[in-house]
Amino acid sequence: MLRVTNWRLGVAVATYFTLIARVRGVFRSGGGDYDYGYGGALEREDHARTAVCLFGRTDALEWSFGSIRENIISALDADTFYSLSSSKGFDMGQILGSLSEGKRLFKGKIFGDEFHLKDWFSSFAGEKGRNALDRLNGNLCGGLDAKCPGGVGYMLHHLEVCLQEIEEAERNLRGGQGYDFVRIVRAESFVRAKDVPTSLLDGSTCYIPCPQEDNGGYCDQGGAACSREAASAYLGGLRILGDDTDTTNLLEALGKVVRNAPTETSEMLAFSVVEGEDGSIHSVSANAEVFLRARLEMRGVQIERIPDTSFRLCRCDKKKSSSLDHETVINCHNPSFYKHPCVWDEELGVGYTSQMESEHGYSRIVGRYVEACGWSRPMLFASTQQLSRINDIERMLENEECFVQAISYVYILKCTHMYIMRNNLTCSRYVIIESWVCNTAMYAVYI
Repeated sequence: MLRVTNWRLGVAVATYFTLIARVRGVFRSGGGDYDYGYGGALEREDHARTAVCLFGRTDALEWSFGSIRENIISALDADTFYSLSSSKGFDMGQILGSLSEGKRLFKGKIFGDEFHLKDWFSSFAGEKGRNALDRLNGNLCGGLDAKCPGGVGYMLHHLEVCLQEIEEAERNLRGGQGYDFVRIVRAESFVRAKDVPTSLLDGSTCYIPCPQEDNGGYCDQGGAACSREAASAYLGGLRILGDDTDTTNLLEALGKVVRNAPTETSEMLAFSVVEGEDGSIHSVSANAEVFLRARLEMRGVQIERIPDTSFRLCRCDKKKSSSLDHETVINCHNPSFYKHPCVWDEELGVGYTSQMESEHGYSRIVGRYVEACGWSRPMLFASTQQLSRINDIERMLENEECFVQAISYVYILKCTHMYIMRNNLTCSRYVIIESWVCNTAMYAVYI
């Protein structure tokens, strides 16, 4: 009883100061970082099992957040922690305020134009961090060091802030009770269907919803669903750089991943490993995907690939129509650091980057499948073979079939009374089982 009281008191105090800050006009984007919380969690005596880490730029959040809220945050009944980069004039309060309906905690930081990543990292990792950067190159350290291209360091900073917010909530607002799972999602992700239930996930594992674009390591486009322990490894990449022993182990892990990368990928992305006279690794040039894989392997995190129901959006502007008095979409564009044009999706009313054309189509088909048949344990392992073949999925849905894969069998759910109404599919529970081992068909019916 005392623990619940302390938790409620902690949320109440945090909420009080948040409300005071908002009344004084402190909450705004640009120029600094600001907390934002909701006291509706006081009305819930049960702790959430899942924490959501929402990270990235706010360029497309106005378009993506409704789908993230409905299909991830609400579907998982999760607390939400965020770290976001925002340009001046963006109203985060209006968007994040909609989370109050879930009566769950949401808290985080927004970093404006005046945030200096290098200064923050110097304070965070100290001299050991500087020594670590001297031995790294490529976009994995972009934004942290002048020699490194790109801005991956900003992503790593957001992930670290998320981890700090989660740890603080576990320590001060939950009486020391940790979360079971953490769902990591980019702010520019448009999510088409309900997220995979955590009841289907195992511990010590990160489930990565991304069909391709590993770039020599592990894809980071769609985020991940990780057990709490595994999430610390995913989110805490920058902590490795502040520890000499971890940095040495990281270099070995990075070298292993780079050496195992396909030759074409390694050459295209200019990977390199430099060894010292004693054979130890002196320096590594790699990318964010390699860094992700290396740190997960360092911590012994198991990886599973699962179907992806999301794709990344562009930023689109809106203006008021003088005749109809409604907002009209104009000028879809990517931030300057993205080199790809945007494509408008008339059905969803969003713009997405042309670089993600395959992900856009893939998520559409997988989203239809999830709506039709829901998630199941065997389906989680169907992504790399069955679900990556979009044409096969379309054909099966057109033939009123659904399928999922399990070890040596393919389960096909027969939709005998399937109908289509507003893109919703309904399936019966008849199941056809086809054996892969002997290549002959066996049939069974599940009631």
